Amino acid sequence: MDTGRLRELRLGKGMSQHALSLKVGVQGAAAISAWERGVATPRPSTLFQVAKVLGVDPIELLAVDGTEGRTLQELRVVRGMTLRELASAASTSPSTLRRWESGDFVRVPGADVVRALARALDVAPAQVEAALMRARGATGERP
Repeated sequence: MDTGRLRELRLGKGMSQHALSLKVGVQGAAAISAWERGVATPRPSTLFQVAKVLGVDPIELLAVDGTEGRTLQELRVVRGMTLRELASAASTSPSTLRRWESGDFVRVPGADVVRALARALDVAPAQVEAALMRARGATGERP
């Protein structure tokens, strides 16, 4: 999470940490403070709500440049989905999806699964495939 960007956007809206916490439904300013200090991160659905309240695309709250280089996890978070929700949409288990997100897999998911992930994430199947290969590359594995 881009902690500085969160603070900048919140202050730009003239909101206190407490006011933002009330609007997104979290327990007090302590949660917002923890996010801004980088000691905690919001759940994907909460991050999605924070972005909505601040009037920005959720990707602006993540420490990510551009849209083409997103990981599978970033695509999921930007969509406001939990691991379990995306796994269900793709008819797979959360543990399998976690392995795909981390790059810890031997075989790339089949085309039908990639299409299901793409539909759930509202992206092209090619973006899902690229995200999988990026995760795989990050672990030192060959795609």
